[in-house]
Amino acid sequence: MLKNNLFIKIALGSLLLIFLRLELVFSDLLPTGGDMGAHIVPTKFFVTELFNNFKLSGWSQDWFAGYPVYYFYFPLPPIITSLLSFLFPFSISFKTMVLISQVLLVISIEMLMRDNSKEFSFYGFGVGLLYLLTESFTIFGGNLASSLAGQYSFTYSIAFANFSIYYLLKSNHRYSMEIASLLIGLSVLSHLIPFMIYLPIFTYHFIKSDAKINIKISAFLFFLFIAMRFSISLFLNLEFTTNMTYTPYTQLSDLVKSDILPFVIGAIIYVISSSSRTILKAVAGFELYLVAIAIFLFFYGPESALWNGRIVPFFNLGIIILFFNLLHFDIKNLTKKIQGKYPLIIFILSINYYLMYL
Repeated sequence: MLKNNLFIKIALGSLLLIFLRLELVFSDLLPTGGDMGAHIVPTKFFVTELFNNFKLSGWSQDWFAGYPVYYFYFPLPPIITSLLSFLFPFSISFKTMVLISQVLLVISIEMLMRDNSKEFSFYGFGVGLLYLLTESFTIFGGNLASSLAGQYSFTYSIAFANFSIYYLLKSNHRYSMEIASLLIGLSVLSHLIPFMIYLPIFTYHFIKSDAKINIKISAFLFFLFIAMRFSISLFLNLEFTTNMTYTPYTQLSDLVKSDILPFVIGAIIYVISSSSRTILKAVAGFELYLVAIAIFLFFYGPESALWNGRIVPFFNLGIIILFFNLLHFDIKNLTKKIQGKYPLIIFILSINYYLMYL
């Protein structure tokens, strides 16, 4: 087992930054792929006009009679860009803000997969990097391709929501409840969809927690303090938003993408071939929740409220964590079962991996 030392952490962090092309971040250019170009204008307005005047929303005259800025979109990423602008030009600040979302996502998954709160999970780091580098979609959010196409707010929201679950379930920090509430509030300020997906499981564990009632009240007040200003503005003006509904996906293949299919098959194989006691020991419940809620909302969610394509990142995350938690828990047992009884399984998995790269 790898020793938990600083050198290895630095090496893994450097590997992550290599994937994220750090040399391009510090070039004096702006990214324009996908929706990214559309985010640059309001972010620049926020940095130059709103942040300096201690405002979170305002009115821009950049288009005909103008338009409302950050009444309906999420203010945390431009706040981060504004803070970075004290150190760097806007172009570098903007790209660094996007880069931070990727790093936070990987770290949040690493922390979720820790065996204990103080031990770095090399396994979890690899799982986080794997999730980040999935490429079967480029605009739904969560992975690197989507973030570089403008969905970095979505990535921030998932990362902060993951952190909140970690502090709620695994952390031994004295103020873990307050920190968890603060982080779920930051998830709201980053993007609404991941917050809505994580809120039921967060609320369940928050209420179930053994923390004293006064601690829960103070933690809830932390959340209100963080989220109320933006949330009130958003919901009071919700009637002025446009309908973002797209034609929903209907096929199972739209949910289970090619790069996730091997992990789905692997998880099913492991569940079938393992005892229920082993499965209960291996999984945390959180990943099962993500898979279940993703399947339900993808096929049965209300069409007018949420485009079901945005559910795919949560299914991917749940499946990847589920598969590797099962594998990590009893890898020797899994190997023994495959060698003795399931040669067909190896063939099926090999074919699926081959088809991924056709």
